[in-house]
Amino acid sequence: MARIRKTVVQVDRLRDQVYDLILEDVKGGALEPGPRLVEGDLAKRYNVSRTPIREALFQLSRDGLLSPAERGYTVAVDDSQMTADRHEVRELIDPRLAYHAASDGTPAQKKALEKLHQRQSDAHDEGSLAAFIRANVAFRSALRSMCRNGLLSRCSQLLDDQAQPARRAIFS
Repeated sequence: MARIRKTVVQVDRLRDQVYDLILEDVKGGALEPGPRLVEGDLAKRYNVSRTPIREALFQLSRDGLLSPAERGYTVAVDDSQMTADRHEVRELIDPRLAYHAASDGTPAQKKALEKLHQRQSDAHDEGSLAAFIRANVAFRSALRSMCRNGLLSRCSQLLDDQAQPARRAIFS
C-alpha cells in the first residue's frame, strides 16, 4: 500500500492577518486619528478574539502607526515635527529607491512605473483625491518592488504606512 504524503501549508499567523486588516483600515481611512481603538469592537469587526487584536495593536504601535492612549491605542496623529522628520527621511530614501528602479528595473517594470505616474498625474489634473491616492500608493509600491535592497524597500514601506493618514489629509 502506498503511503500518502502529507504536506504542511504555511499560513500567516492570525496576529499578522489582523495586523494587515487594521493597517489597511488605517491607510484607507476607515480608522481615523483621534478615537480610541477598542479591542472588543475590533474583535467583532474582524471576527476574531481579543488576543490577536491586542498583539496586532501592540505591533502597530511599535511600528509607529498607532499611539498609546489611556487603556489602548489611537491612530497616530502627526504634528508638524513628525511631518518634518518624515519628509527628511523620505529625502534620504527616495533618491536611492529611484536609483534602484533606474538601474535594476526591467524594461517592463519601468514602463509600468511610467504608466502609474501618468495615472497619478491624470488623477491630479482631474481633482480626484481617491484616484490620486490609489495611483500614488500603486506608484510607490511599484517603485519599491524594483529595489533590490529589501531593507531599503521595507523602510520606505514603513514610512509610507506611517504617513498615509496624514497624507490623505494633506492631499485633500
